[in-house]
Amino acid sequence: MAINGFAIGISGLSVAQRALELVGQNIANANTAGYSRQRIDLTNTTAGGPVGTGVAVQRFTRYAAPTVTTARRNSLSDLASLTARLDSRRQVETALRTAPGGIGDQLDTFFVKAAALTTRPNDSASRRELLGTADSLAQQLNAAASDIDRQRVDVGRQVDQAVNEVNTYAKQIAELNARIAEAVGRGDQPNDYLDQRDQLITNLSRRIDIETVSQAYGVVNVLAGNTPVVVGDTALQFAVGVDAGGAKSVVTTGVAPVPVRFRSGSIAGSLQEFNIDLPASRTRLDALAAKFIQSVDQVQATGIALSGPRTLVTASRGVNDPAALLSTQNLALPVVAGQLVISVTDSGTGTRTNSVVAIDPASQSLNDVAAAITAATGGQVQATVDVPQNALRFQAQPGFSFDFAARPSNPPQAVAIGGTAVPTVGGAYTGAANDTYSFAVSGSGTIGTTPGLNLEVRDASNTLIATLNVGQGYTPGTPLAAGKGITVSLTAGTTTNGTFSSDLYAPPDAAGLLGAFGVGGLFNGSSATDIAVRPDVLADPSLVALSRTGQPGDSGNAKLLADVQDRPLFGNRSLTLEYLDIAGSVGAQVTSLDDQATSQFGVQSSLFSQEQGIVGVDQNEETLALLNYSRMVQASSKYISAVNDALDSILNII
Repeated sequence: MAINGFAIGISGLSVAQRALELVGQNIANANTAGYSRQRIDLTNTTAGGPVGTGVAVQRFTRYAAPTVTTARRNSLSDLASLTARLDSRRQVETALRTAPGGIGDQLDTFFVKAAALTTRPNDSASRRELLGTADSLAQQLNAAASDIDRQRVDVGRQVDQAVNEVNTYAKQIAELNARIAEAVGRGDQPNDYLDQRDQLITNLSRRIDIETVSQAYGVVNVLAGNTPVVVGDTALQFAVGVDAGGAKSVVTTGVAPVPVRFRSGSIAGSLQEFNIDLPASRTRLDALAAKFIQSVDQVQATGIALSGPRTLVTASRGVNDPAALLSTQNLALPVVAGQLVISVTDSGTGTRTNSVVAIDPASQSLNDVAAAITAATGGQVQATVDVPQNALRFQAQPGFSFDFAARPSNPPQAVAIGGTAVPTVGGAYTGAANDTYSFAVSGSGTIGTTPGLNLEVRDASNTLIATLNVGQGYTPGTPLAAGKGITVSLTAGTTTNGTFSSDLYAPPDAAGLLGAFGVGGLFNGSSATDIAVRPDVLADPSLVALSRTGQPGDSGNAKLLADVQDRPLFGNRSLTLEYLDIAGSVGAQVTSLDDQATSQFGVQSSLFSQEQGIVGVDQNEETLALLNYSRMVQASSKYISAVNDALDSILNII
């Protein structure tokens, strides 16, 4: 009996010691991520008789909440995807420079400066202000494009890093599966291994969406959709693939890589940004810059600078192959089928003629266009293709100059004045399509003297546009408004039922050739990355072409430049509205993603609290257990002492 009593007491002490060690382990890991609290389960021991032989540890139970843990991991995966996208969208929002002084403000200021020049086109300081704003806007666009490009590089690196982490976690999970299976096979309880594996699986869920499937001997298989990540003690490895367009994807490694699509997790969010959202933001920014460049350059090219018509100009943008059809050149700024009007002026006589060149990118190469220009002008303007830039070059023959303003010919066509008066047609045609104005004097007499002497103006359909007094009361040589921006004048002299006509062209460059190739434009480049004010224009503001007629004080082209601001270049949106839509779309994405992430964070916090309520360490409970097992040690010690005293008494009696 005494021997059994000692055994019972010692078993109590031994079990209490192990229980205290477990309580200490729980308390020490109360704040350890991934730790699940454990409890000791006890059982009484017997030797087949009516009295037991003490107490023993039956098992160490590890608390788990599999349903809640699965839900939390799913939520964590969704949150990681949202966070990856939100972080990237916020960077794009910053890159778009929506703050005062940013792209939007500079865009508006550019057109304000252009409008100001309509009242003072010859003012050098105002011209410099316009160019300074253009330069600042170009730099802002450059910086925004660079920031978005850097963000995409960073996101790509995050994808690479996250895939490497997935591979590492998968290997570690597979190794733990092997250890757990071995321990369970021996009859051990590998609770620490289970904690480590669960934490690795949770970490994995931040990168990819996962599903766990329990197997025999405590093994867990991990799947991502239908793709196995871990099967038993084997880990599948992944790599990042890049297609011809630069898009990234995750593929399995091996002889025949298979693309893997993750539905959530940071990799899914980052791939969404890298492959779709960031390129879309960049494309819209480039499109904004391209439309701005082409629209401004088109106006600049069809205007006249302070120095008058040109004798030499080279395009700032070329093609890859000047012998190939323009339609195959993937031009950053498009050229369409249409007319190009070149006005050639004889510097000696002042005679000005218009040559019309038909442009068709589907049937012409840049070499063909150059040849057509030379032929149309009778060789007075030689168009060639400069190499290696493969850019158009216009060179006037000695004694000639040219412009693309499509000013009325001087003198007009088919002049039959029947006297000594000389007609002049001027102004800048504002009609929407080509037309021919016919002018006819009704009667005979002396310009500015004869009463009732009128000049009738009719369009190509013979519709009367205006009847102008050129007789008594008219000052010879004074331009009269003939309609749609055109003026007409007659010098002093006589006429007998005089007639003449003038061919009018609109727009001067319907093909968009000049703006597309940057012929005499304000800008180099064709996108947000490379837009820049041409150095020669920046150095010499007089090169800004603000006139359409070439007459002193004329600001017709300045008005056309200012009007670009409100032109619907993106459907029904102007440049400013398109920029606001780009920035607003990104802002709306940020707001939406932030709301979703906030909501998902709330779900995540709630699930974490539920999980911790089951598997987390409760210090109060552990303190109570500590007290109970301490008392068990004390009671077992007293029991052993009592048994020892009883044994001594029995021996003394004997």
